[in-house]
Amino acid sequence: MTRTKKALSLILVATLATGCQSPRKASSASSAVDSLFYEPHGEFDDPGSSRIGDRGPGPGGGYSESIGSTFGKAEAAEVYRRLVALEANGEFKQFTCGDSTPHIRFDLTLVPEGEYQERLVTVGHTPDPKPMGADRCLMSGLHYLVSRSFAEVDTGPSMDYGYKNPTNGETYPPQEPGKRHSRWWPTCHCEMSRDDPEWVTNGPEETSVGAQAQ
Repeated sequence: MTRTKKALSLILVATLATGCQSPRKASSASSAVDSLFYEPHGEFDDPGSSRIGDRGPGPGGGYSESIGSTFGKAEAAEVYRRLVALEANGEFKQFTCGDSTPHIRFDLTLVPEGEYQERLVTVGHTPDPKPMGADRCLMSGLHYLVSRSFAEVDTGPSMDYGYKNPTNGETYPPQEPGKRHSRWWPTCHCEMSRDDPEWVTNGPEETSVGAQAQ
């Protein structure tokens, strides 16, 4: 069994054990999930952050997803499991217009709340599809599937940062869980990719949460 498969199996065992076993076994499950994470030591990594996965060498990209108040390591491990499964099942192929699909690897970094920092997860991925040109569809599809995976798992209440409306001073109401990870299914007009820079269009906004894993 490969290291990745072992990690995924461990995640599943830990997730199933938590909440349906004794407190002692639940604690063991939590420790198992903790062991999947490591502390990143890059120049721009935030103190106290934790990472799961390895996007591998070579040029990569990334962006951030805001998370709710109950999203922790177990939830990050589940999102990572889903992303690995999407890649293994060839789900990204539908966004390549028939071209070969690159092997997409991910890492997720839990970043704690700070004085000027929201609580979030940074998503690293290799390769880094570009928003213009031949990669435009794959880039849009990657962002869609990542956001959908977060929406399936991150269904708890929002963080309350006390943000205020600058026009009237009133505090903004809590954000609905689905709005944290809203997304749009990309429609790729592959036959227009050479002639129209806007050949990828977005469908209606999706805000559903808690879908079952595939």
